[in-house]
Amino acid sequence: MSVETESSSGDEQARNPYAPPRVDVEAAPEASGEPTLASRGRRLLARIIDFAFVFGPFVVSSLVATALYLRNTLPPAYLDPDWFVWAIGLALGVAFVVNLILIGLRGQSLGKLVTRTRIVRLDGRPARFVRGVLLRELPLFLVPPALTFFLPLGGLAAFALLGVDALFIFRSDHRCLHDLVAGTRVVRPSRRPKRPAG
Repeated sequence: MSVETESSSGDEQARNPYAPPRVDVEAAPEASGEPTLASRGRRLLARIIDFAFVFGPFVVSSLVATALYLRNTLPPAYLDPDWFVWAIGLALGVAFVVNLILIGLRGQSLGKLVTRTRIVRLDGRPARFVRGVLLRELPLFLVPPALTFFLPLGGLAAFALLGVDALFIFRSDHRCLHDLVAGTRVVRPSRRPKRPAG
């Protein structure tokens, strides 16, 4: 009976060009609760939040130290460059490790928590530590500095690598270069549809 109804509605739409289009809402990813690809805007916002979280302490400390220096009220401890470097390194390290732990456990950095996106494997399973951290995040943060320090034109190579990685976001599947290396994608989990009462 349902088959006849579907076929008759299809015939009716074919005969009437002014009939409203019909969409199988149940088959849509949002309706079925399946995750959808995270938009480019959400991924960019998440990365900006991550960088602000990791490098924010460095920027704030530098601004405070500069302001105190200009007012000639800089504490003696700030005059020791070793202390300043260790303090900044500790702040950067703590923020970086917190983000890696979140990615390993939840598939979400702080930025992805805020934007409600998640790193998963291509089959939808959680990325976990190996794919999410070792293959995806660590190379992104370690390779550019290594190129800068160990190659004559390393700074240019690092900038080019980060640029190419970012441009990959314009692929149809929104997967950057580090996603291709790790076999991951970034999705936005959809809310499960509410079941009708009764």
